[in-house]
Amino acid sequence: MSFILDALKKSESDRQRQSGPALFEVKLAPPRTGLPPWGLAVGALLLVNLGVVMWMLLRHAATPAPGTPPVAAAGASAPPLPAPATAVAAVATDRSAAPAAPIPAAAGGTAGAVPNPEDFTPASEPASSPTVLSPHVRRGTADGVPLYQDAAAAADAHLPQLRLDLHVFAARTQDRFVMINMHKLREGDSLPEGVQVESITPEG
Repeated sequence: MSFILDALKKSESDRQRQSGPALFEVKLAPPRTGLPPWGLAVGALLLVNLGVVMWMLLRHAATPAPGTPPVAAAGASAPPLPAPATAVAAVATDRSAAPAAPIPAAAGGTAGAVPNPEDFTPASEPASSPTVLSPHVRRGTADGVPLYQDAAAAADAHLPQLRLDLHVFAARTQDRFVMINMHKLREGDSLPEGVQVESITPEG
């Protein structure tokens, strides 16, 4: 009899193993009831950083630079600015009369907080006579060689469309290159259209 009972128990346990665990047999993890410890540590560090930043900002805002009067008092005691035309002339004469000297650094290592009246005056344009260009001036070309724009504008010219995308000039010849129509070319290379790069100069 015991052999039959043992065989029945064994077959029942095999059947349950094959069908999988029942719902009542699955163990569920208990739900978490708080934040993980690393989350608390990150939050604490963020709060400490926020406190340090606020302390530094408030400390710098509360203490004015030593030896500098308040900006409002300087603005109130300053005389009204003259007309822009006379201010420009005065600035131009002051700059031409004063030699260029390096500005010494402030004792605290920072620039003064007092606004400079010259900072608010309009910039003066240099007085220059109008330059008259000769109509026969050629820019960066050899004698007798027309510019690409001039040659392409001619009615009988059958030049391919060229676009200079990038120009790199270096002291070493190996490092110089241009990109024409998105093709990287060095000195002596040719485009598929048949145009050859003879030399790369600082001007182009």
